[in-house]
Amino acid sequence: MIVQPRNGNICDERPIQYGLSEAGIPMFRVTHGSHVLARTRLGDDEDNPLIYSHTADIEYEVSVVYHRAGYEPIEYDSIGTECRLRLEQSRAVKCPSVLGHLSTLKKVQQALTLSGAVERFVSAEDAIAIRKTFMPIYALDDSPQGQIGRQIATDPAKAHDHVLKPCLEGGGHNIFREGIAKYLAETPRHIWKSHVLMEMIRPPTVHNMLMTPNGIYKGPVVSELGVFGCCLWKSKSGDQDITIPGADGIEFVFNEQAGWSLKTKAQNVDEMSVVKGHGCFDSPMLVENLSCE
Repeated sequence: MIVQPRNGNICDERPIQYGLSEAGIPMFRVTHGSHVLARTRLGDDEDNPLIYSHTADIEYEVSVVYHRAGYEPIEYDSIGTECRLRLEQSRAVKCPSVLGHLSTLKKVQQALTLSGAVERFVSAEDAIAIRKTFMPIYALDDSPQGQIGRQIATDPAKAHDHVLKPCLEGGGHNIFREGIAKYLAETPRHIWKSHVLMEMIRPPTVHNMLMTPNGIYKGPVVSELGVFGCCLWKSKSGDQDITIPGADGIEFVFNEQAGWSLKTKAQNVDEMSVVKGHGCFDSPMLVENLSCE
């Protein structure tokens, strides 16, 4: 497990380690960067086994590299880049691989909304159903679509129902509503293209109680349902450098739904991070709507 130093996420990382240990599978926490370079090497075999030195006398071949670090640009100085390259070049299963990682970036989300993009990967019928879940997303580059995005983003009135997202993985770092125009006015224009502008989702509002770091909250709340997927693929050619999910050269070992997470926050809160105290983990209560046909 590739980890960050002094990170609060250790609270959900440790149970994975303990569960694997109980199953007889050793797992080692290794800090991204110089620690990885000091403790690992590529073996002499042609397919590059990744060798982890636990002690001076005990070595293991790594079967899976699980990244809980390497998601922030600041982590990729020369040492961080060399660390990621070594892991990617090995035959160990990467979770995620660098291509899987890049597919989570906001720019990819925006690119998938373009005409014909989703249709490359699924049937026309499925593409229509998927597109019904999309919100409008705009580039902020020099393209015609980017010019529309810039017009919306720089007008506080038009930007009121939008969120500006930097091209990063995961949540956080976002700019909301009227703050978008102010942020862009203070940001060099050549950096604008590293962001995307999305119309905000309007989830249904219900009333509930939340136990928050600031005490008990009672009032209107909104929720976010996250569905986890588990996907493992391999290249038919054996060349790991061209493994692009959805392409003809890929063989899917499995691709399944693997669970869910529900988060709830006060309606007036923009971010949803539970770790940062903006939201709470929740459980759905399913009810039968007798008024529906």
